[in-house]
Amino acid sequence: MDKILIQLRNIKIRQKFKQGASVQDLVRRYKLTRQMINLIVTSEANGAPILVVDAHKQMELKL
Repeated sequence: MDKILIQLRNIKIRQKFKQGASVQDLVRRYKLTRQMINLIVTSEANGAPILVVDAHKQMELKL
């Protein structure tokens, strides 16, 4: 369930970014690191798998 919620959050982050939100705004809003926001917003554009944070580890989920 958590993985689905994280993917939905990542979709929202990408949408906000495409609508003009800055990375810094997204960092503050979602309480994630700048690096994590950058990974989320670039993962779709590069055709890379969406990164999902599970506790302190990162894993790839291919959709």
